[in-house]
Amino acid sequence: MRRVVLVLVLVVVLAMAAQPHLATASAQPETTTSTSTLPSSEGGIIPKPNTGVAPQDSGDRGGAAQTALFFVMLGGVGLIGFLAYRSSVKARRSAS
Repeated sequence: MRRVVLVLVLVVVLAMAAQPHLATASAQPETTTSTSTLPSSEGGIIPKPNTGVAPQDSGDRGGAAQTALFFVMLGGVGLIGFLAYRSSVKARRSAS
């Protein structure tokens, strides 16, 4: 159990170290512009597939940080399931 905790801590530390630019403030303020568009007369407010913008930064939708977070959460859910299964097996053995 201790080994699992150490591995998880190591994974979190490495994931945080891989994103150093998120912790530092930028020296120059970023200029922001609105790129939202109104629904076209062609129909609907849902954009057509492949009409978006590719991620420019790791924090953008579909970027590396979002993908890494997905896999970390998936691993966490799997770990919880494994620990629950293991606990139930131990409980059944001790009840027999």
